Amino acid sequence: MFWERAHAPHWPRLRALLDADLAYRARALSEGGATRLFADLPADVRWTGDALEVERSLGSTVLLRGRGLLLMPSAFTDVSQHLSALRGAGLVTGRREGRVVLYARTELGDALLLAP
Repeated sequence: MFWERAHAPHWPRLRALLDADLAYRARALSEGGATRLFADLPADVRWTGDALEVERSLGSTVLLRGRGLLLMPSAFTDVSQHLSALRGAGLVTGRREGRVVLYARTELGDALLLAP
């Protein structure tokens, strides 16, 4: 039910975006190696010649030791920015539940969606 309402209407566009990103990244890797592959990612992700550095507060360093790294494309990388804008406009509220934040529309958000 959730998939049909929330994702299905947008899936063709999201799938095309993800497919295009995979093709772009494969081309970048084949033309310029890891340096080119990671060159246009956010500043907190960078290739240093022999290591992929991600500046996140994980509290540890993960050494792959030849195990490989699976990278997944995502169409949702800017979700936090969008939610911040919606929250700033009073259209959603967020509440923390454990390690996640759950967002819900406000009355103003509902009214906006129901407006003709």
